[in-house]
Amino acid sequence: MKSVQLIKVFIASPGDVSEQRDEVERIIWNWNNEHTDVANVVLMPIRWENNSIASYAIDKDGQAVINEQILKSSDILIAIFGNRIGTRTKNNKSGTVEEINVFYEHHSRGIGIFFVDSKTPDELLDERKMVLLYKEYLSKHEGGLYQTYDERKIRHFISKQVHELMGSSVDNKIRESNDEKESSLQNIFDDLIFDQDEQLFFIFTVEKELRNFGARWMAKETLKDVEEWEHQYNLQNYLSTRYESVLIKLEQQKILSVAEYTEPGNPRLYTINNKNYLNLKKTIRNNPDSVQQLKSHFVIQSDPIVLDPDLPF
Repeated sequence: MKSVQLIKVFIASPGDVSEQRDEVERIIWNWNNEHTDVANVVLMPIRWENNSIASYAIDKDGQAVINEQILKSSDILIAIFGNRIGTRTKNNKSGTVEEINVFYEHHSRGIGIFFVDSKTPDELLDERKMVLLYKEYLSKHEGGLYQTYDERKIRHFISKQVHELMGSSVDNKIRESNDEKESSLQNIFDDLIFDQDEQLFFIFTVEKELRNFGARWMAKETLKDVEEWEHQYNLQNYLSTRYESVLIKLEQQKILSVAEYTEPGNPRLYTINNKNYLNLKKTIRNNPDSVQQLKSHFVIQSDPIVLDPDLPF
């Protein structure tokens, strides 16, 4: 059994950005799926509603308990603001602002602050002004860096923080893994590397120009595309009957990654990144004979017409 380094990522925000909080948690689980096996690092999302424990303490408010129980022991903090600054605490203008300040006092690093760019309802205009004032405060203070909320920026911030915590060894391991994947995608017709259902999936993906693949209750639309593709080339239902098992195999090989979860450990959407897709496309385009040969193995054979010998013709 190999050991891994645990990195705790605290997600801080007022209550109006619950959708973004869930999205950040999905991004963290996706990072694990893509990198944990290679980098020996696992990220753990920390949320007060999931990870704090009810506790009674004299002269301590609920925020102070959160700070002691789960905030100070975290390694990275991602803070998200929408139209609300949050609920005032005993010591600060909001719980989220206090979490940022306490984390900085304890770690002096590892903080990403993101502001959601969205329309403000009339009833939240006053609170939005407080958010903008805090944003202005950050811009005037050294170390108070912030960005507009964006999934790509969140992923980049997480990877950068892991690098700072773990050093260049993680980057080197990920780079080596990417080189191995690129090499394998140049040999997709090697039966020792990929099964035939995986090879058919690669051809299907390029010919249908798909990058995302539904699973479980989201599989219906992609399965329809697979069946139409099989019908177009008069192929047996070999891939369509093995579709979800192929997704699992290719995700385990890091060719695909999980894009969305219904809940942790329950993927509903897989994706192939741009680099893998382009390598796959190049291999398919450069090997038309191999593509045709593989398809020919699964062409539906028509039954021969047998003539009745007693007929007069």
